[in-house]
Amino acid sequence: MHFPAHTMVKIFASVVAMTCAAYAQNALDGSLHIGSGGVNSAPSNSSSTAPPRRNTTGLRQLSDALGYSSERDLARDIGVTNARRLDRTLNQGYIPPTGTAQPTSTIDWKKNNPLKYDSQGLALSTNTSRSWDQEAIPAGNFQIRNGERGVFTASSLRGVQREFDRDRIGGGGLSQYETARLREDIRNNTIRADAIGIGLRDPFKPYQPTDAIMPTKVPELKVRSNSQNLEPSDTRISGYQAVMKEVKQRFESRLNEDEKIVETEGNQKQPSAQKDSDERVLSAYEKLKKEIGDKQEEIDAQISADPKSGASSSTANPADQSTTAVDAKDQKRAGVNMTLDEYALVLKHGQRIDSMTGPEKNRLNELLSEGQRAMYEGNSFVAEKRFEVALAIHPDDPLALAGLLHCQISANLPNSAAISLKKLFTQHPEMMDVKWGPQAVPPRPRLEKSLLEATHRIAIGRDVPQYGLLQAYIGHLLSDQDAVTAGLFAMRGDVSDENMAAILRKLWVDPATDKFPQRIIPADPSPKP
Repeated sequence: MHFPAHTMVKIFASVVAMTCAAYAQNALDGSLHIGSGGVNSAPSNSSSTAPPRRNTTGLRQLSDALGYSSERDLARDIGVTNARRLDRTLNQGYIPPTGTAQPTSTIDWKKNNPLKYDSQGLALSTNTSRSWDQEAIPAGNFQIRNGERGVFTASSLRGVQREFDRDRIGGGGLSQYETARLREDIRNNTIRADAIGIGLRDPFKPYQPTDAIMPTKVPELKVRSNSQNLEPSDTRISGYQAVMKEVKQRFESRLNEDEKIVETEGNQKQPSAQKDSDERVLSAYEKLKKEIGDKQEEIDAQISADPKSGASSSTANPADQSTTAVDAKDQKRAGVNMTLDEYALVLKHGQRIDSMTGPEKNRLNELLSEGQRAMYEGNSFVAEKRFEVALAIHPDDPLALAGLLHCQISANLPNSAAISLKKLFTQHPEMMDVKWGPQAVPPRPRLEKSLLEATHRIAIGRDVPQYGLLQAYIGHLLSDQDAVTAGLFAMRGDVSDENMAAILRKLWVDPATDKFPQRIIPADPSPKP
């Protein structure tokens, strides 16, 4: 039989197609089924020569990370006597730069860094882990031939770096970025070099030339213009300065009343100069801080050493003392002649603070602004990092402390918040009557959640006074009079806590809604006639 040529071509193409389909089906079966005839590729020869690895022993890895082409160059710069062995005097671990305060005992994270103590369980959260990745951890010290010393730092983001002591500002050991920003602010005259790393000695004077924190001044890299030579105006925390101005006027008014009383009794007194008046105001302010702080023993020692108070107490009749007992809040304080109620009247300024920053453009303002915005948006740990750096630049800053407190309240960390609140009020009692704007406090749902947690801690029965203060403060922010009065009532037992509660009662509690007694009055054991 003879087939046409084109028919033969079609038959051949059909056979080829069927063969290819069969091979494809077999390949598919080999991929989908075990034991269907598929053959794995031959295993790689395990005896083949492995790629050579670099020898990273000794200082080679460190020299590569620092940009050196050989270990010899690194050894020449850092003073190593042997390429494989560091100098014995330099192999002692990390030593803080000169001027850094040395710890005297084991660090208690609960007291020194309460936020870190409370947030250990959140160490793997996104925001915290990212901030720690950027943090450079000191790993060791070095010294080059010309005598300059420095610190080797390591971080997962930037690797191993070396930082000279001359590149670090202050004793807090700020990062290179923060140090560079501060140097830029100093050159632009937007921040005082002697205000970095030191708190205010006199809160009524924001900046003082005696607050030097560096052994040597920062060298000026360029000539300043006439406008830059002027001292920067204190507008960073104008709201806080309005508070201190009002408190100072109230102190002066109260002290002037005492002088008039002395003059009416026939004791003529020379008119006091402004310097003496400022010293008296500062002295009265410091005595107030001791009254509400944990320094009651120091106050008792001063009273016992006062001859006038000792004479009056020794000549008094014990029977008269029992019948004319004076409440502690109504007792005149030695050296100030003011009661706790009069202290409360001095602190009742009613000033409002809407923002924690001012119009100046510097790194400190940026940190406070970023922290306030992050806190209000609910990013509590991001805000906490900003406020901690701000406190490293300007320790005991009242607004940075308040921002840190509000972050801890927003994150529902009652222990840390209670410690920060006590520190804020004992170091800056003028902050008790501050009226905060809505952008400067956490959102209301977070305040309510923290209030419930503080109430729960009080019910447990441990550290009741500190959680009572926290409950009263959050209730004050929420305008909840019941929470305020209940929290102040829990602040009983310790003298300093009761003194603070007596002052806060005058500032926060409406007398018409006050349902709790100020203190528990014990029953009189003597029988009545």
